[in-house]
Amino acid sequence: VSAFVGAVNGISRAAFTTFSPAFVLTNMAIDTVTAFVSRGILPTETAARIVASIGGMSNKIETSFRLAGGYQQRFYGKSAERLAKDFGAKPGQFFKDAPSMGRRLLEVIPKLGEAGEQAPRKALFRRQLDKMLPGWKQMTPEQIAATPQARKAAADAVELTINFARGGYAIKHWNSYILFLNAAMEGTKLPYRVLF
Repeated sequence: VSAFVGAVNGISRAAFTTFSPAFVLTNMAIDTVTAFVSRGILPTETAARIVASIGGMSNKIETSFRLAGGYQQRFYGKSAERLAKDFGAKPGQFFKDAPSMGRRLLEVIPKLGEAGEQAPRKALFRRQLDKMLPGWKQMTPEQIAATPQARKAAADAVELTINFARGGYAIKHWNSYILFLNAAMEGTKLPYRVLF
């Protein structure tokens, strides 16, 4: 029963959020304001990270952020394992053909949502690196990510906006039955975490 209800609610959740341009834009605005109010991340810093993400620019910040563990606990995006499963890949199998144009168009809104969700986090990550790890620009992404400073910066960045991995067992269980329960609970706690 739980799996069935979760699947039905998953369709509703995707319609209301993942594939909704209105939700994506609203969520981006809320995360940008949250980052500004809580940590002083300017909207221009967030916008720069969005442009870098959408443009597919792989740079030291993007790569180091992922390697340091900052790209987890998100609403948008999929893990490599989930992507492979969605494409029907078997271990050791490679794909030569690119996704169809229709599939790429279908992925535009979720990619924008993912970029918007991660942008304030990446902006904070960069600010923290500038502050705590002088000389990071001369290091490789792997060297940056291996430092305690980068790991701390990534952990702080994940907590900047709603961390969807937080929440106890009961909330996560009931989240299958009550749409957005975990997001609502974590969103309610976020201002208190910032203040105290």
